[in-house]
Amino acid sequence: MPYVMANGYRHWYQITGEGEPVVQVHGAALGHYNFMKVTPIISQHFKVYDYDMIGYHNSEKPQGVQFTLEWWADDLAAMMDALGLEKAHIHATSFGAMIGVIFAAKYPEKTHTLVAGCFMTRYDEAARMRVRIFQRLARSAGMVKELAEAIALYAFTRPYLESEEGKKDLEWCTRYWLDNTPEQFAAGFEAMMHADLESYLPRIKAPTLLQVGEQDDMTPLDTGPSGFGMRRASQTIPNARLHIIPNCRHLHIVERPVETAAEVIAFFKQHPMR
Repeated sequence: MPYVMANGYRHWYQITGEGEPVVQVHGAALGHYNFMKVTPIISQHFKVYDYDMIGYHNSEKPQGVQFTLEWWADDLAAMMDALGLEKAHIHATSFGAMIGVIFAAKYPEKTHTLVAGCFMTRYDEAARMRVRIFQRLARSAGMVKELAEAIALYAFTRPYLESEEGKKDLEWCTRYWLDNTPEQFAAGFEAMMHADLESYLPRIKAPTLLQVGEQDDMTPLDTGPSGFGMRRASQTIPNARLHIIPNCRHLHIVERPVETAAEVIAFFKQHPMR
């Protein structure tokens, strides 16, 4: 496995394809496997960098680190430096999209474009209630199948869960969701639950595409009054466009990979690096 040292920690990464660089920033529990259905498509046009964030799957899992979304954004900048990447297209999803937003705001010189899928700028009470349920289940029962099923209820549509493809996708998602310690699983959700990214949005200079599933109830288009959803984010980020993907929920990158990837590829090609 290829590794690179950055920020004092060992990062696992892989490179697929040739062309302009695309760095993919994964959702919390799935790690780089988040992109396993779209990387083969996007890498036909670009040089795709997948990696596991510190604390997840193949990368180093240090003890005692107080992880925040900004910590992971700074860590991404350090990893790009270690890989010799001065600038890249950033493709980020869910938890990773929150990190991508911070990264794009803090490191405009490293961000050529940003695609951010299915995230919340600020959680509302319904989202915090869901997170507390997930955390309590992980801490009390451990990384059990029922936890994966609870996530899947929000991640996929009902028809998809009953389809043959959906059953296969749920099987590998379950394997990688549960390949986390309860502590790390809870820490990622804790960082998201208390984050407020509103001040970062107007600072993003890169052309931005926001993607969300039409039926996404985990990171919805519109939230309760205390939250800040994707529709509002698309109206706040300068030079942003919103792409709503029909007939899917949170994990549109898994449930609708062809449509998701096609829009990402077209967007990056609309904004070439040279």
